Amino acid sequence: MARVATFVMVTSVILAVIFIVRAGITWMSAGANPTKVTEAREQLKSGIIGAFVVLGVGVIINTIAAVVSREFFCQLSVLGVCIIP
Repeated sequence: MARVATFVMVTSVILAVIFIVRAGITWMSAGANPTKVTEAREQLKSGIIGAFVVLGVGVIINTIAAVVSREFFCQLSVLGVCIIP
């Protein structure tokens, strides 16, 4: 299950970066056309919001996984073994 979550997270971040770059290219090629500039600005905003959502979900998933596996409450860990709980 962790591999699937990691794969989805990495794929989503890559797609978000692609959308952000595409919006930047659209903005640069818009020239003086205000309609295209507005469209590119909205695409850029959506790409950034999407990236933040994906990264936020990743933080939440990793935090929940650490709490469930009790790694979250460990103060000192050596080679994956909790020494001081």
